[in-house]
Amino acid sequence: MASGSSTTTPARSTNSTVEKWQDFERLVAAIHEVLNSEDYTVESNVTITEPSGVAHQIDVLLRPRTTFGRPILVSCKAWSAPVGVEHVREWS
Repeated sequence: MASGSSTTTPARSTNSTVEKWQDFERLVAAIHEVLNSEDYTVESNVTITEPSGVAHQIDVLLRPRTTFGRPILVSCKAWSAPVGVEHVREWS
């Protein structure tokens, strides 16, 4: 650091918006990996294609390790404002 300089800029502050949401998705996946690793396999940034050919991008997918469990789909929103109801309804 140059003498007389009183502040430093964290390396992560230069991340683009895309890098920040990718970091957030990885964080969410890592949390689920720790909390659910016995019951689920955890994958991030997964594309699921319906038989009709329509593709859906899933931020974090938890696949059950047994035939009795159900998959869990996670949509990550690293927004500064609350997520609106329309974004919740698109999953129903």
